[in-house]
This record gives sequence, structure tokens and C-alpha cells, in this order.
Amino acid sequence: TGYLVDPAIGSFYANALQADGKLVLLPASLSTRLIRLNPNGTTDTEFNSASFRFLRSITVQPDGKLLIAGRADNATATHVIARLHTDGTLDTAFAPVLNGSPGEVLATAVQRDGRIIIVGGFTGVNGVARNNVARLLPNGSLDTTFNPNVTGSVYQVTALPDGKILIGSGGMTAVGGVARNGLARLHPDGRLDTTFVSATLSPNGFDWNWVPQADGKLIVVYGVDLPNGIARLHQNGSLDTTFTASANGGISYAFIEADGRVIIVGGFTLVNGIARSREARLQNDPATQGLVVCDSTRVQWLRGGTSPEVGHVWFELSTDGGIRWIPLGSGTRIAGGWELNGLALPQSGLLRARARTIIGRYFGGSGIVETVTAFGAGESFRITRVDFEGGNLQVSFPSGVDRRYTLWQSDSTAEGTWTDTGLPALNGTGAILTFSAPVAIPGRRYFRVRAGP
Repeated sequence: TGYLVDPAIGSFYANALQADGKLVLLPASLSTRLIRLNPNGTTDTEFNSASFRFLRSITVQPDGKLLIAGRADNATATHVIARLHTDGTLDTAFAPVLNGSPGEVLATAVQRDGRIIIVGGFTGVNGVARNNVARLLPNGSLDTTFNPNVTGSVYQVTALPDGKILIGSGGMTAVGGVARNGLARLHPDGRLDTTFVSATLSPNGFDWNWVPQADGKLIVVYGVDLPNGIARLHQNGSLDTTFTASANGGISYAFIEADGRVIIVGGFTLVNGIARSREARLQNDPATQGLVVCDSTRVQWLRGGTSPEVGHVWFELSTDGGIRWIPLGSGTRIAGGWELNGLALPQSGLLRARARTIIGRYFGGSGIVETVTAFGAGESFRITRVDFEGGNLQVSFPSGVDRRYTLWQSDSTAEGTWTDTGLPALNGTGAILTFSAPVAIPGRRYFRVRAGP
């Protein structure tokens, strides 16, 4: 399934998926209105945005409002950054003014406290000197406590869950007077994080695109015109030599799927010697994640490995089989994941955890990852990963509660066709459990985890 875009719209620079499944498009025409599609692909006629020029990025705030940014085409520098209400109308109370030439905002990121990082090419905000990176308060006024003082235009920004901030582009050469070649990490107050020094992957003049993993490593794209322009960095910025990929053309973007595998898009025709035209998927290390109901008052979404990192998590409850979802609240960051306390859950139901993944780069976009689990009477256990590594079958799932689990298999999903794999049963003594054993299973197989006393 997907979204069918009217050819009359033409190409578009960026898109953002809303929590309700609607997709907002930023068309590439110079003077245009944003377009929103319903989940079935039809145009949402109730969304009527104001008209803008030279827009380059779009970001969805946790409250559903839309941040849009771009470049001014006149001396007044109007609408370089603006905010729209959920119906597309302009939020006139949010009106920061960018100073300098070209006076552009190319990307934005919303921190967990609602403050907004803006990056681009500018020399001031609301008449106060700021070089290319600044932070706004939720009402659009300048956060005067934050001033990284960056030399060179910045194209991308990512607000990390620990409060630190990644910034970069091929034009960036220094932060606070300290040399940085294209990629830097800031402390929450805007100071340069000197413990992070990126490996030298390309000379100046390249574009940067990166996606953080839940384990703190970064998948980076470092040259749209350079072959083999993708790598993985450790948390300190050094090169991770265990991740290698070879493409015969430039790579423009990278995206991490929920299972950790990496989608690359660019101008290549071969990847690792195999024919792939412009788009390919790369294997990655395992991603781990599981949604756990600790008790009636507390839930956890544990995420690790190569799972895409997220900055805002919210939980929802359904007591009618997923027809309607009731908001429970936003998660708090804990070691290894996210948690929500103070609940009063019913004896049974469905729990859903959702989070936004963002490509905080101009011409970028955003998507949503989610996990659903049942709890209480009739509970089920969603398998989060199936791998065949070195002849071993590995099936991982969140245990939820202390029970005895067995793994069953079938060559179809029909009832009556399921048989026990014979693998030793597991007891639910951890958040994530994994069946692992040497096994040869021919053809396609379906797996089911069964829980018992």
C-alpha cells in the first residue's frame, strides 16, 4: 500500500507522516501551498495551508503543528521559518525573523522540552547575532542562552534523546572557533562536545546526511557525488570498520528501517557488485526492541542495537482490539529505552508505543515506528526479529511477564498446521528473549510464540 500523488503536483522536496496516518507534502514549485493526503491517498480538502516560496523542510511537532522552513526571496526575509496549525493555517503568534544573506533556514529539530533548533545560512535572529545555528523557544522568541557560533552554512540537525545535538554539512568548518570538518556534536547548552570528533571521510564541499541508531552509532552519507559514500561511526565519531558497503555512484540519503536494515537512495547502479538502480537495502547488525507491561502502573519500550533512534515516544491503549486508541502520555527516557509511569491499566488490552524518526536535513522528511503488544487475558507476544546466522535460527520477542514460552512453526498461517519446533522452552525472566539453535528449515516458514504456565 502507499500514497498515490496526483501528477499535476509534480515533484516534492519533503514529506512528513502525521500520527493519524496523513502525509504532508512540500511541493518543489517556487510558490505553492502544502498538500496533505489522507491515509487512502486522496487529497485532504480540509487542509488549507498558506502560500509560501522557496520552502525546503518540514517538521511535525509533538502537538501536531507543522514547522516549515526555507529561503527568503526578498529583503524582508518573511516566512523563512513559520509554523502551521493542524488545519494548515498560519500560526501568526510564531514569527521569528532571520537576518543576513541569504537568510535561510534549511532544517529544524524539536527538542523534548519544545525548544526548536534551526540551522541554515544566517547571521542573526530577531536582530540578535547568531551564526547559522540558533535555538528558539516554543513561542518563536530567541533562546539567548544558546549560541554555538558556527562557521559555514549548516544543512542538517538532529536533536538526540540525551539533549545533545548533531549539526553539519559540507560547508561547516568550525564551531565556536574550533575546527570541525562537516559534522559536530553540541552539548545541550550549545557548547561544542569535544569528545566527538568525526572521522575524515571526504574533503570539504560534500553533503552530509546521517541517521542515529539506538546504540548511539551513526549511519552517515558523506558525498552525493562520491562513490561508496556511506559509513558507520562509533559514538565518539571514529570509523566503525565492521560496516562496509560499496556503491558505484553517489548516495544521497540513508534511512534505517525498524529492524535496523539500511535503505540507501542515490545515483548508483551497483551495490556490493550487485545490480541495484538508485535504491538498495543493506544488512545491518541486529536491532532489539520490545514493549513490556511491567505492571498495571508502568510500561517500557526497550530499544537497542541498530533500531532507529527516536526523540519523542508516546503510548496508547486500546480495549476494543485496536479499533480505537486512547492516549496514555509521552515516555520518559531511561537506560535502554523509554518508560511511562503512573498508569491505571485495565486487566487486558492492547498497548501501542509509537515514535517519530526524522531526517533533519533540508529536503528531508519523517516517519513513524511503532510496536503493539497485548497484555492480560488472551495476551500474545509479537516476534520482533527472525534471523538465520551461521545456520542458527534466532527468534526474538518481548517476554512481558514470567511465563513459559515455546516456539511453533508452520508453512502457512492456517490453524491446525502449527507444530512445535522442538526448541527448548524459555522462561520470561528478561525483557527480550531469543530462541537460538542450529536448524535447517526449508522454504518459507511462519513462527508463533506460545505462552503457558
